[in-house]
Formats: sequence, structure tokens, C-alpha cells
Amino acid sequence: NPTGSLTVVSLPTQDGQTINMSAGANSDLTIVSAIDVGTGSGGGSLTLSAPTGGLSLGGTITAHSLTLEAQNNLTINSEVDTLTVNMTGAGNLTVFETGDLNADSITMNGGNLTLYAEGNVDIASISNISPTEEGTVTINAGGSITIAGQNMNASTVTLTAAGAITGTIDAEVLNLTAN
Repeated sequence: NPTGSLTVVSLPTQDGQTINMSAGANSDLTIVSAIDVGTGSGGGSLTLSAPTGGLSLGGTITAHSLTLEAQNNLTINSEVDTLTVNMTGAGNLTVFETGDLNADSITMNGGNLTLYAEGNVDIASISNISPTEEGTVTINAGGSITIAGQNMNASTVTLTAAGAITGTIDAEVLNLTAN
């Protein structure tokens, strides 16, 4: 692990690889190019961490499992089977997913959460580790939206799905559109 910021301009990868990268204390992790370790049963896993800094991803991330940890705003273009995110600071999280988005856990710390998926969105757990902070949650799905577990203070939740919306949702303002 580096003691400072880490920038990766190009990283040749193969299906099935396991890659772990992290930035040092109060430092940033920047990935300039796309990373593809494959999806499905033969796909790989990727862990990218900047718990006290920023995480910048320039290309599409393709993996069987993707784990992200960042303090500052994070925007990601992804094609992953399983997503886990821990936002350690009040940064916003925006995800653009090709296909279905299956999230094991999304932990926010007061920032806004925005998810766009071409297919279904299934979230096993969404929470806010700072119960006094409130952010907005916006989820747009080309299929259905299922939220199995939610423990979050959200000022406004907007869910838009081409299919059904299922789950227990607690918000001051709740906007639902299901076709």
C-alpha cells in the first residue's frame, strides 16, 4: 500500500483476476483507464479504496464483484455483478450501471445517492452511518427496483422504474414512478 496518492494510467487485466488498490492516509486514488476483470462466474474481484481521500475512475469498471471505499464525491460507470460501497465522508455517490445493478451494501455518510441502471436494481442494504445527516436518494431503473434493507435518513427519495418497486422506504418526501 502506498503512503500517498496513487494514480494508475493503464493497467492490463485478465478475466478472473483479484485486484486490490488503496491510497494512503489523506490521499487520493485515481484510475485513468477502464478496468475489466470479467463478469459472471469466471469474473474477478476488484477493491478500490481511498477512505480518507478521493477516488476518481476514468473508464468503465467491469468485474464480478466491486468494492469501493471513498470519502469524497464518487462517480462510476460500471458493469458489475455485485457492488459494495462505503462512503466514509459526506461525498455524493453516482453509479451508471450497464445491465442489472445488484448491491450487497451501500453505506452513505450524508451525501446524495444517485443510481442509474439499464436493468433491475436490487439493493440488499442501504444505510447512513451518520444519522444526523440527510441526503437525497434517486434511483432510475430500466427494470424493477427492490430494496431489501434500508436504515437511512433521507430528505427526499425518488424511485423511477420500468417495472415494479418493492421494499420498505423511509423518507420525508417519497416520489415513486413504476410502469
